[in-house]
Amino acid sequence: MSERSREQGCLPDLLLCATLLLIFAVTLHARPGVEPESGILCFPCSRRAVLVVPLNVLLFMPLGVALALRGWPMGRAVLTGILLSVTIETFQLWIPGRHSALLDVFANGTGALLGALGVHLPRRSSLRWGRGSPLRERTRSGTRS
Repeated sequence: MSERSREQGCLPDLLLCATLLLIFAVTLHARPGVEPESGILCFPCSRRAVLVVPLNVLLFMPLGVALALRGWPMGRAVLTGILLSVTIETFQLWIPGRHSALLDVFANGTGALLGALGVHLPRRSSLRWGRGSPLRERTRSGTRS
């Protein structure tokens, strides 16, 4: 078990499970009687896009956070978010009252990216500027290369 895993305990796993349950509950339930507004290839066709895009980004941000906390590289976390979104959009083709859209895939992938960035960027800056780092010591002594 890595030191990072010991520090965080089971929090990343719990966050991942809760996030996946929330995503599935929100995206895969039927809404009988609701007609889809646009086709799958329509990017910003709906007036709802102004509301739906930020909500989709927010829905997938915790996924990016959870995967990054589990130690996944940023690219792998984002790709996982995109693949999960494509899978959900495919299932929505057969769920009454749901519609599939490429805009949703884009928004969901952006959410996973922003979530993963929220974990990876602070870690990288603390590695660069952390106690005992060569960059911090050079900056402190006034020398730069």
